[in-house]
Amino acid sequence: MLIVGGGMAGLATGCYARMNGFRVRILEHNLDLGGVCAAWSREPYVIDGCVRWLMGAAPGGMFRGVYEEMGIVPEVPMRVLDTFATIEDPTEGWSFAFTHDLDRLERDMIALAPEDREEIGRLRASIEHTAELRMSIEAPELGHWRDRVAAIWDMRHLAGTMLHFRGDVGTWLTERVKSPRLRAVIGEITHPKMPALFVPMMLGSIVRGQMHVPEGGTLALRDAVVRRFRELGGEATMHATVEEILVAHDRAIGVRLGDGTIVHADVVVSTASLPETVMRLLGGRYVDGATRERIDHWPTFDAIAMVSLGIDRDYPEIVAPLVVREHEPFLAGDTPQHRLGIHVFRGSPHAPPEHAVVQAILPTRYDHWAGLGSHYGSAKAQLAARVLERLGRRLPGIESAVRMTDVVTPLTFWRHARSWRGAFEGFLPTPETFMTHVPKQLPGLGGLWLAGQWVEPGGGIPPALLSGRQVVQLVCRDRGQAFVVDG
Repeated sequence: MLIVGGGMAGLATGCYARMNGFRVRILEHNLDLGGVCAAWSREPYVIDGCVRWLMGAAPGGMFRGVYEEMGIVPEVPMRVLDTFATIEDPTEGWSFAFTHDLDRLERDMIALAPEDREEIGRLRASIEHTAELRMSIEAPELGHWRDRVAAIWDMRHLAGTMLHFRGDVGTWLTERVKSPRLRAVIGEITHPKMPALFVPMMLGSIVRGQMHVPEGGTLALRDAVVRRFRELGGEATMHATVEEILVAHDRAIGVRLGDGTIVHADVVVSTASLPETVMRLLGGRYVDGATRERIDHWPTFDAIAMVSLGIDRDYPEIVAPLVVREHEPFLAGDTPQHRLGIHVFRGSPHAPPEHAVVQAILPTRYDHWAGLGSHYGSAKAQLAARVLERLGRRLPGIESAVRMTDVVTPLTFWRHARSWRGAFEGFLPTPETFMTHVPKQLPGLGGLWLAGQWVEPGGGIPPALLSGRQVVQLVCRDRGQAFVVDG
């Protein structure tokens, strides 16, 4: 089995393939495995480029079994996320924290928006109901229609919640929520196009202790999965950019690398983005109407820029991710910023004692950064300066405490991980797409399988790992062998 891409999906595919007897080689464009699940050193600091929280890692959690099979738990200690985020509005003088205490969460919402007491009560009830929503980790192609009918029947008492939260977040906030403050705080932790049902589902995960932060951050999590892959006997070739998937008689038979090397395989798995796989690696072949519709019309996550600063202070007063609302927008590239999301990383491995890495993540446009040419470096410096000036309003004295500056743009994601148009995740889940099953094969083409964030709308680490597991399940089914795990 050849796997195009050594991110979380590629590593998971490789691990499960090894468990099931395949010889495996990952072909990775970058010099490190992990893909967008990356952390890098800027001595004496380590910049965390990915993991903010991990869902379903608690005993009995939705993804706990997958994490165990991947060597993540219990090897990587997990800390329960007590506060998901704190939203501040310095102009209006209020703040709000999304905590794990449901009673406090309800009280704080009512204090912030007393005119929405009834809707807040409905939201609380829905948070409690969504505890019963479960997702199978098995490949849906292996299920029987009777299983799907039974699952729907078991959730029949949730019909009221699902009806109330039908549509997207933006519509729900506009039609159901009266207070502009409550609309603002919920809007800061979601996307207006996402399904409204995600609001009680996400808050439910917080209050049930199903969101964790891995101790050691992205570095510890990524290294655990890489270690698992190596221990199972998987092989990887770094700095190997795949330029073409080779096809004979409507079956993938291998790949051609950028240096002209041909590598043959019995099975090829692409974890590259869907547009990259079908439009570039396959030259536009095997694209049916449904695939074209996804590429042309399904929304994707915003591209981001990320400014990280090494500081010789540790800011112990900031204990959770902080979102500061900006009434005087500033630009990230050519994109106005109405908020400033601040993450503070302290302690090993991120920073020496009494130091920290302060990081801001900003939505921006790939096309802007791709068109800068020779002005690219100066534009990065300008962005860092703008972010530092705004940080100084919330963290006085930070300007004189900066010891390191690192700026990531959408082009960084493209260069290092071949992320389509710099998107760090794939398709944005919407009410129309999040329940849509994306096939893991293309019509008319055998021997090629698709895994990763682009076949799991919503993306993230758990779906990426899960997609690799499910691809190997399906390959084993087609070969007439039992799928096994070593976990």
